[in-house]
Amino acid sequence: MDPKELQGMQKVTAAWQEAREGVRRLVQITGVMKKKVEEGQIEELLSLLDDRHQICKRLDLLRKEAGITSWTAVPVQGPQELKVCSREITEAFKQLIKDDQIIKKIMNNQKITVQEDLKEVRLSRKAQKMYRGSGAAGIFIDSKS
Repeated sequence: MDPKELQGMQKVTAAWQEAREGVRRLVQITGVMKKKVEEGQIEELLSLLDDRHQICKRLDLLRKEAGITSWTAVPVQGPQELKVCSREITEAFKQLIKDDQIIKKIMNNQKITVQEDLKEVRLSRKAQKMYRGSGAAGIFIDSKS
């Protein structure tokens, strides 16, 4: 292998290794996101989503610079380590998809709950306005007790 080919292979190997670490970090961040959503602590999601976005941008740049077509396509040429990296990245992406679906489901359920609570508040306010505007004054006495 000539020096130029060796240098190119080293660049590709370094890209795969950095990608593997980046994807591991994505999994870690997504795990934190999942926990936060389950606990109802959605305030911190924006910074976590931003962290994920930065990692994804870096992965895209690495792939482009190293001439890698896909992180999930097992490289035909190169050291065995690249194949291992590709398999790990593929499995991590599968886990990320599952976790993202869980997060989305939890958030949709929370959204429905908030919408139902909001509907109750609106109905209560409407009833209060009607009661205040009716000119009726007096006390309600429950005679059943």
